[in-house]
Amino acid sequence: MRTGFCDIRPRVRRIGKVIVYEGERGILFRNGVFSRLIEPGKYRIWPFTGVTIHVVDIRRTNLQLTNQKMLTSDNVTVTLNLIASYSVTDPQAAVLTVDSYADQLYADVQLAARNAVAGITLEQVLGDHGGLGEELQRTVAPTAAKYGLTLHSVGVKDVIFSPHVRNLLMKEVEVKRLAHAALNSAREEAAAMRSLLNTARLIEAHPALLRLRELEVARAAVQAGGNTVILGTQSAGPIPVRSPGPTPTPDDEENVESE
Repeated sequence: MRTGFCDIRPRVRRIGKVIVYEGERGILFRNGVFSRLIEPGKYRIWPFTGVTIHVVDIRRTNLQLTNQKMLTSDNVTVTLNLIASYSVTDPQAAVLTVDSYADQLYADVQLAARNAVAGITLEQVLGDHGGLGEELQRTVAPTAAKYGLTLHSVGVKDVIFSPHVRNLLMKEVEVKRLAHAALNSAREEAAAMRSLLNTARLIEAHPALLRLRELEVARAAVQAGGNTVILGTQSAGPIPVRSPGPTPTPDDEENVESE
């Protein structure tokens, strides 16, 4: 299927008034023989002169190639929608070299796309749309120049898969997502373990840090309110306790004073 945004076939006039607009060029034939190119303007073809004018649009035009089913190198069928942007730079060659320059360009891009896709994998088709379009432009441009066209660009608009292939791709994406999540979780756990190990080594080297941490936690608990905090203390050693003797009597007190 070939579609475009405007009528790209040359207009042919054999009699009467002919207007060649800006963005167009005329090719004048006399008795079936090419005579000359004519610029934009108003012309009149008189009867019985054997003159024919083909009017060619030389503006930039888009040619769409839709529903192109192709097979990748890993035997997966894909459907591509392509768009080729071109312009007629040599009207004489475009009219005289091929029957229809638009149909010829369509066939050349289609064949180049099939050959290109057959040499790459499905992953490459999905990952490098721009590269595929550039390759098609480089491949087809020299051929198109031979029949008067300048191929400006070729782009991949859509990549369409069958339901079976689409489901497989979705499962693959889900597996990759889960694997990535598991890898991130493992990295976070390893980082937490390294942090704990570094903390343990620091506390072992500086025991006072643990006591400071305990005090910070206690202060936070007190500031929160409604909590009872009991802190233990470490003594340098046991406190000696002296056994109580007999209770002194008044006589003993007097004896003491007299002494």
